[in-house]
Amino acid sequence: MTRRAIRQQIIEDCASVFNTKGYQHVSIPEIETAAHKTKATLYGYFENRGQMAKVILAYNLTEKLRIINQLADDRPTALGKLTAHIDAHRPGAQLLVDGGCPILNAATEADDTNEELRAQAAGALIQWSQLIATLISNGISSGEIKPEVDPEKMALEFIALIEGAVFFGKTTQNADLCNQLLDTAAARITECQIDYMG
Repeated sequence: MTRRAIRQQIIEDCASVFNTKGYQHVSIPEIETAAHKTKATLYGYFENRGQMAKVILAYNLTEKLRIINQLADDRPTALGKLTAHIDAHRPGAQLLVDGGCPILNAATEADDTNEELRAQAAGALIQWSQLIATLISNGISSGEIKPEVDPEKMALEFIALIEGAVFFGKTTQNADLCNQLLDTAAARITECQIDYMG
């Protein structure tokens, strides 16, 4: 394997442990176990643990959106694509990296302690919001979504419901609470849908 390929393999092998244990709190032995590499070898590919955390968070954030987009690509309508964002976060879906949503994890962990990680999470949140706003705009253009809907405002509300659902489910260990909030997000889609029978 090339040096670049080995570095990428380390990133992929460590994605779960960083997202589960914490980008700032995962221990070196835990990283060594996940990567199947010694500390000395790891530092041959990364300057330090901080750089590893930054690179692996970037990978996890990109993976989250890639997985959601892949799920959405199989759905032909804007409404279907919006629903894919909900379905990807359903308890038991097991579509996202272990440990849950990397945006929520990193933002919660780094809020007052690591500005760089917080900014990374914020950037991913904004990118996700823009993606959803575009889907809503497309839905308005295709006649699926009511024209009076504000894409940016609805996107923010939509993400707040999804991330709130993940937070409630993870914190309480109650999948029903998570699903209830995700159902609320799904109901918002239905409310914004043009009723052709009306």
